[in-house]
Amino acid sequence: MSVGLVFFGLWTLTQAVSDGVFDIFFCRVPTLLAALYLNVPHAGTLLLLTDSDVFEVKRACGGSDFFVIVTAMVTWYYLKRARPLTGLLILMAPLWLLVNLVNSMRIVALVWVHALSAEVVPERFLGSLHLASGVLIFFPALLGVWWACKKVWEVEDERQTGESTLS
Repeated sequence: MSVGLVFFGLWTLTQAVSDGVFDIFFCRVPTLLAALYLNVPHAGTLLLLTDSDVFEVKRACGGSDFFVIVTAMVTWYYLKRARPLTGLLILMAPLWLLVNLVNSMRIVALVWVHALSAEVVPERFLGSLHLASGVLIFFPALLGVWWACKKVWEVEDERQTGESTLS
């Protein structure tokens, strides 16, 4: 039940915050990281690729849903160990940073996909490419977080009980 509360509470919170606050936490950081990687200038939530080509990270591209999903999964593993919910607050900052790093990778992938497909793919299909590149980045990252949680906490269980839970 706690996991459901965390999931829906965080989702509601991310949907309810103002655009300015949302931009600070979920749009500006990945834009900055993507700009550093691509070695291009940025202004707030804008990547200035060329004089005429600007890429904007909007609320829909903020990665907040991924943050909610990752936090819910980590919460489940954390509470499965009968730990207090308040200790989970310590994990929020690293999870937020991880989500922003993954989202910056997605932004870089989107810039590349757009550059490669703009001349070949009709404009009406660019949204599908946007979605596909998001899935190709976020899904493996989610699997990585799942694997890390499983490995860390099951190895900890093995140390406490002396029985192997990993196959």
